Amino acid sequence: MGRTANSMVASKHPDCKAIASKQAAIQQQMRTLQKLASSRQQRLVESMCRHEYFSESAELEQWIRDQMQAASSEDYGQDYEHLLNLQKKFDDLKHHVEAGAERFTQCEELANKLISNDSPYADEIEGRQYLLREYWKQMMSAIENRDQRLAAAGEIHRFNRDVADALSRISDKKAILSDDLGRDLNSAMALVRRHEGFENDLVALGDRLQMLVEEAARLQALYPGSNANQIEQKQRALIDSWEDLKQKSELRKRILQASCDHQRFLSQVIQKV
Repeated sequence: MGRTANSMVASKHPDCKAIASKQAAIQQQMRTLQKLASSRQQRLVESMCRHEYFSESAELEQWIRDQMQAASSEDYGQDYEHLLNLQKKFDDLKHHVEAGAERFTQCEELANKLISNDSPYADEIEGRQYLLREYWKQMMSAIENRDQRLAAAGEIHRFNRDVADALSRISDKKAILSDDLGRDLNSAMALVRRHEGFENDLVALGDRLQMLVEEAARLQALYPGSNANQIEQKQRALIDSWEDLKQKSELRKRILQASCDHQRFLSQVIQKV
């Protein structure tokens, strides 16, 4: 249409002035329409990006809340084996969060892009992204706290397990001690030698118990309060049981030695008779 109008004006059409004026008005309207269309398209793109950002940020926020809830658990296990299962689940959670960090980064980049492009929603997006960063920091803090507490619980549960094992071994050792004194000198001397082997076994057990006592002191210093009190009680129970075993072993040794001396005396008497 523009070419036709220009041709008519160039050929000195009787209405060329009106045609030229009309053509100029149409061209101006076209430029205005193009600007309006371009502006409309830009606003639509901005609105679409806004919806995309807020949709993704809402999903990411819910995901962060879910991970934070899991990381805020106060369950530290009933025993060492239970603790190991909880630790495995927590390790899976940390790997899951590490993988989700890329999603957070992408959301951050989208927000920064919209803000730097002078989006009309820049203030709204900036405020929303600030909250999202705070949620992310809270989640990471909860994970770090959970990590430290699980490590502490692991040490305490492992100590409790080792103490229970040591007490069981002490109990087994006590059960070995018998009242048998032998029927004659040979059997009495055999019992003395057997008890000497028993005492050698106690040396190795004592070394292990000393390590546990030192571990108890370390844990009490690291975890004061109720944990330290509970550890001290187990430490005391361990020491008391060990001291009781040593006393019984020493008493058994003296009785066997006396029995051996008695049998030796009887043997000498019989030989003289």
